[in-house]
Amino acid sequence: MTSPHAVLAALSDALIGALSAADPLPIARDGRNHVMANPSMTRRQAIDWLFEGRADPPESRFRPDPLEGLADDPQRRFLFDITADEFAVARPEFRDRYLLDGPGWSLRDLLPAWLPDSTREEVVRLEGAGAFRRAALPNLRTFPGVEPWGDIVVWAGVDEFRRPTLEIFNYFPAALEFYEQLPGVGAQDARLLRYVYTSWNNDMGYFVEDRKMRPQDARDEIRRIWGEVFKGILEGAKEILLAGAGISAANKIAATVNETVTAALESFRQRRQLFSLWARQKTLTELVLFRGTTFRRILGDLAQDATHDLGRGTYFSQQKRIAQVFSQHYPTPDDPAVLVRVKATVEDLGEVLDLVNGQQSQEWSTFVAPVLKVQPRLVNEQYNNALTNFLERLGKTMNDYDTIIAPDYLNGGVQVCIKKESIVRKLLLLGDEVPL
Repeated sequence: MTSPHAVLAALSDALIGALSAADPLPIARDGRNHVMANPSMTRRQAIDWLFEGRADPPESRFRPDPLEGLADDPQRRFLFDITADEFAVARPEFRDRYLLDGPGWSLRDLLPAWLPDSTREEVVRLEGAGAFRRAALPNLRTFPGVEPWGDIVVWAGVDEFRRPTLEIFNYFPAALEFYEQLPGVGAQDARLLRYVYTSWNNDMGYFVEDRKMRPQDARDEIRRIWGEVFKGILEGAKEILLAGAGISAANKIAATVNETVTAALESFRQRRQLFSLWARQKTLTELVLFRGTTFRRILGDLAQDATHDLGRGTYFSQQKRIAQVFSQHYPTPDDPAVLVRVKATVEDLGEVLDLVNGQQSQEWSTFVAPVLKVQPRLVNEQYNNALTNFLERLGKTMNDYDTIIAPDYLNGGVQVCIKKESIVRKLLLLGDEVPL
């Protein structure tokens, strides 16, 4: 179903855009690092209006550009080279309208130092061309990395506060030689480390590029799946993602080896096929599911014939953050919000159609790819129609399954629709309520 949060956000964007035209502010954004004053005003008047006494940027970062007449004369255009702290205390209505056009002034702070110059220039060009406007998000681009590192992924989207932001990461090297040359790493450990980091690459690609998940959320999900036994390695991975290519990054990998490689080797030998998400897909049988709703709606309306994504049923998410959002849609003083967590095996779910990791997942990905090019946030009737058409090719309908597991193209992650009431009641009975 369409998220009311998403609807409200879209309406908010449209409303702010309409207000910009109907009720223009005296100072508005002009490109990536300038603002225009209408009517013209002095530098002091502009600062007083923008910050209301909460900040006073120096002339080197906020000045007439170009200068018209004398420095103290009213001006039309100003350099807007402020800091994040200064922007945070600017007038709220100015900040809201400014961010409609993307990160703008903050772009330089969001680009890591290790980013190659050619990629940096292209990201700046894309921002100037409007690729990161809120209306165009999310937007994912990949660029060639610097050998021996893999591709660079630039993800433009909105954070939990609906603010445009960029998240950038670099895939780890795939060549065994890179790991063999790390200080203090033997041949066996090098092979293990290569497996660890290339598995990380595969999992990040799966979540971010295939499932359109925010990189920050993808990292959290991978850490959850891989488990605490690899916490040290994953923290090292996080540091390298921030540090980028070069000898400093190599040293950061080596620094984690002594603390983690013994535990990793032992666990790896015992559970070789359970290490990576890609390896786990064939053997993973336990699911942790979350349902965010209200007390009276907890069972869902299994009788209605609405054209939700996966048809009628009770919907769960594998991502707690998504369920938390849904829990806030309909609460009232008499019907409070609840967040329930349940654990289930695949066997508990009856006849399952798994479009994420099951036998039909690759076929579904191929089938739905042309649809996603036109409608990347596939939802409701369009999703329902696509799934119906896909199942017709298999000689099936949604009613042939007790549970459907499928990608959530609107919110990211994975959604689970359980259609059989007895299964839902059993899971809820064995589940537990968790803090919102």
